[in-house]
Amino acid sequence: MNAVKIIVSLLMLANMPATAQTKFYFKPSAGVGTGNLSQRSQTINTTTYAKTPATYGGLALGYRVNRFDISAGVTYMRIGYKITNIMFADINNTVDSGSVTYYYNQLLLPVLVGYDMPLNNRFHFIPQTGIALWYTLNGRYELETMKTHRKETIPANAVSNFGNTMGVYSTTHLNISYDVSPKLAVSVAPSLYYMITTFNRSPLSNSSQRLYSITLDLGLSMNLGQ
Repeated sequence: MNAVKIIVSLLMLANMPATAQTKFYFKPSAGVGTGNLSQRSQTINTTTYAKTPATYGGLALGYRVNRFDISAGVTYMRIGYKITNIMFADINNTVDSGSVTYYYNQLLLPVLVGYDMPLNNRFHFIPQTGIALWYTLNGRYELETMKTHRKETIPANAVSNFGNTMGVYSTTHLNISYDVSPKLAVSVAPSLYYMITTFNRSPLSNSSQRLYSITLDLGLSMNLGQ
């Protein structure tokens, strides 16, 4: 009987930390950074791409057991790229030059897994990685040349003329978190979104084009447990 009591006591003690460290949390976050287009060409391509501002905001619901973390949510991201050094001629053979910038408003559904590595009593390093399904809602392009400056909206029903309307991102977040209280933590994280699926395929250069963004994010985690 004593042996049975000891075994039961040990099992109860072993389960206590897991119970104490199990929690649901809610996390709004936002980030700013840069976006661009990655192109893998099979032929010579002289097109020059430049970075554009990238922004995002999202809401996530997460579950953490011991140090393992899984979360899912919804995110809005504005991402784009700029094509520079464009030379063209109009119907009168008048030569003009400039650049065109494309912006896309996308809805993302990210699913992340992570691991909590405490640095001390309050600071934690929590790397997360996963995938995010994306869908392009609409967009905009801006044409700037020596002779004109034009902005036009790309409506939802015309997005497919500029690239694929849905696909998958890979994503990585390197969170540094600070526990303000047992219920509240703030975090900052450099983050990367990179398209796994092709955004567009250029017939001129036979190239696969993928959007990516690098941002610095600020988050607020609210513990929903005890």
